[in-house]
Amino acid sequence: NSGRVVRDTIAQFLKGVSSRDRIGLVTLPQPTVNVDLAPGVDRAVEALQKINGRAPGTTSDTCRTRDTLEALRNMLGGLAGAETPTTVLVFSGGLVGSARSGAQTGSGQCDLTTEHYSSIGRVSSLGRAQLYVIQAEEGVTTQSDGLESLAGVTGGQVLRLAVTGESAVERAARETASYYLASFDPDPKERDGQDHRLEMRIAVKELFAATRRFELAGEPERASFHRMGVTSLPVRLIR
Repeated sequence: NSGRVVRDTIAQFLKGVSSRDRIGLVTLPQPTVNVDLAPGVDRAVEALQKINGRAPGTTSDTCRTRDTLEALRNMLGGLAGAETPTTVLVFSGGLVGSARSGAQTGSGQCDLTTEHYSSIGRVSSLGRAQLYVIQAEEGVTTQSDGLESLAGVTGGQVLRLAVTGESAVERAARETASYYLASFDPDPKERDGQDHRLEMRIAVKELFAATRRFELAGEPERASFHRMGVTSLPVRLIR
């Protein structure tokens, strides 16, 4: 089942983790497993055995999505002010998307709006979190609207767990092995407290940039992106 596949995938990923890396593990929306970030993998390996997939219940998909997004937002909020990027792997069988900014979706018991997604984009930026959204259902070839929305607001893309060649977690480990940190000074008129879009164009094909909407504040703005075996870095920032 998908729970076993996810568990085996994470276990394989942990085998390649350095003793210097901080590792955490948490299940959402209910933190049945909750291992805080700390060096070493022993606690995560032990807790991993308790993960079996989605817990049974009568909660609707809309309510589950809302609760998961709120729990993820709170978790990422704990990374605010981090000096170095944190790689976050999000495994999910699917999330309900919301194309409406204020309307209720589902049965009326849960209020799921676009703000639930956009708020995650803001807190992930403040915490310098790089999210990898991984479709966890084995054999699934279609991607849920909700997972696409989550990847979109955090500057990423949806990866499938069951693929040939390089796996999703192997790709995440390779792409986040090192990074550059670029900064720029916005024009004073751009510091209006509103979300703005930053685009980065890189001439080297082996590089990719992780960018997202962000709020211009009083300090020079920074955006991180990952290095993949190159030493020179032609970059063009577009506002």
